[in-house]
Amino acid sequence: MVVESFDAQYLHDTPGHIGRGGALGRKAPGIALHDPVYREEAIIGYVSRVRWDRTKESLEIEFDPSTKAGRISVGDAVWVHLK
Repeated sequence: MVVESFDAQYLHDTPGHIGRGGALGRKAPGIALHDPVYREEAIIGYVSRVRWDRTKESLEIEFDPSTKAGRISVGDAVWVHLK
């Protein structure tokens, strides 16, 4: 789920979004930079930062929106392929 959106965090940065999810278990999620982020079946962005908290069994992903993403709102359900 998208929990945060920002315009730019530092000079020359671009807009981005942060999504968080839990209940992943302790298995490594297998997410890498530049992996696609989906809303339903459409690619809406690409992973630019990943943080996995094994103790909380949660994953935080920052992603840059694709040019064809349309409107991305806090609360949108998004997903990535877990390997």
